[in-house]
Amino acid sequence: MRKLLLALVIGIPLAAPAAAQGFSIDELAPVKTTSGCYYMAHREYGEAQGFRHEWSGACTPGAMISGAGTMTRSWPADSGGRLGVQLTGQLDSGYWEGAVSELIVASQGSGPLAAQGSAFEEFYERGCPSWKLDEDACSVYSTAIPSSSATAAAPTPVPAPAASPPAAPAAPAGDSRLIRGATLADLQKIVVEVGYTILSTGDEGEVSVRAKTDEGLVFNLIGTICDSEYSDDCLGINMQVRYDADGRETLERINNANLMWGATSAWYSAGGIDGNTPTVGISRYIILDRGVTQGNLKDNLLNLLAIAPQAANYIWQAGEYAPGYVEDEEYWDEEW
Repeated sequence: MRKLLLALVIGIPLAAPAAAQGFSIDELAPVKTTSGCYYMAHREYGEAQGFRHEWSGACTPGAMISGAGTMTRSWPADSGGRLGVQLTGQLDSGYWEGAVSELIVASQGSGPLAAQGSAFEEFYERGCPSWKLDEDACSVYSTAIPSSSATAAAPTPVPAPAASPPAAPAAPAGDSRLIRGATLADLQKIVVEVGYTILSTGDEGEVSVRAKTDEGLVFNLIGTICDSEYSDDCLGINMQVRYDADGRETLERINNANLMWGATSAWYSAGGIDGNTPTVGISRYIILDRGVTQGNLKDNLLNLLAIAPQAANYIWQAGEYAPGYVEDEEYWDEEW
């Protein structure tokens, strides 16, 4: 059985498979769907071999999508079949806007894509996810839809169009507070207000908290770049869930987890915190430059804690990712 580590390990993020290396949220560009219409996404998604983009809503070939629907983005799995993610929400002139539901999907061999685990929600503004909004506005590599009859010169990067943020729902008192530098009290407040239990503080630096959820999932919030020339507080927060590696994990599946759950980073450390314990971790790093609201930090933590168990199950082929998973077989029998 996998044992959850109770302390921080500084892991080394793994590179994604060749088709996905170099992805950057800062380089949005038109990506063509199988129906011929376009939406704004990482430009490498449109260039990488084997990627497929299928849109369920209204589609005008050669034009940007505007309207509600589901985008199924998938790519070939090294072990056969396909992996992917389904994003359900609203596209405005090709850009995701507002709440978008994200669901991991996979196929067995040439079979249809089926849901894997539970969906989670991410907020987008002008194609930029919430975890990026508080760092800086996402930039656009190009807005020009490629011509099918000529080879165009490399597009020139252009700034993202200005957009007014949509009205936000009422937040609990204090959630609108802007945090430009994190203190130990800030991290403790976040943990307590989302309803989790603090196990210890100061284990990994003065500004660090180890805590657990009601289900027993242990996680760490660690302040980074603390007491610098720019601030007495910490300018970043490293949110992590870590597991002991037992030899059954593979770098291929850890790399795939990076593609499947883009909001987090999956990594492997050969030595772990004590230098002797191989470790697999799931992380979400927050940069506090220009300020991040307390409510957004809570959302970042909740997203990490929703994704980590699913990613771990995928990496170790457990739960819904276990070979011959019974509920999966029932799903195929009933639906297909």
